[in-house]
Amino acid sequence: MRRVFADHNGMIWYALEWPGKIGMLDPKTNKMVEYALPLKWSFPYDIQEDHEYNLWIADSGQGGALVKFDPRTKNFTYYPYVQRTDMPKIEVSNENSIWYTTRSADSKDQALGVLYPDKSKIQTLAASY
Repeated sequence: MRRVFADHNGMIWYALEWPGKIGMLDPKTNKMVEYALPLKWSFPYDIQEDHEYNLWIADSGQGGALVKFDPRTKNFTYYPYVQRTDMPKIEVSNENSIWYTTRSADSKDQALGVLYPDKSKIQTLAASY
C-alpha cells in the first residue's frame, strides 16, 4: 500500500502498487471496494482528489503517467508522461492543475511538471501553485 488520504466525504482512499489497484474504505461501515487500473503493469503510487471530486493517480508503472479516475462513472483516463520515469508524488492546485515530480536513475530526467487537464484554463506559460 502506498499513499492514503481522505476525500471530501471522509472516505479513505489508498493506492495498491501491486496488484495495480486503488481502493476506498468507508470508515462508517468498514466496507472496502477496490478498482483495478485497466492497463497492464500499472502501479498506482500517489492518489489525490481534485476540486471536481475526481481522483488523480501517479502511476509509477507504464513508464510514467497521470491517471484520472472519476468515482461517479468509474472511468479511468490516462495522461502518459513524455519520458520513461515514475511519478511518486502529485498535488492538486486551487485551479485544478496537477503538479507532479519525476524520479529516475538518470538525473537529467528528474523534473517538476504541471498538467492542466482543461487546456482552456491556460492563460500564460507561467505555472503557479
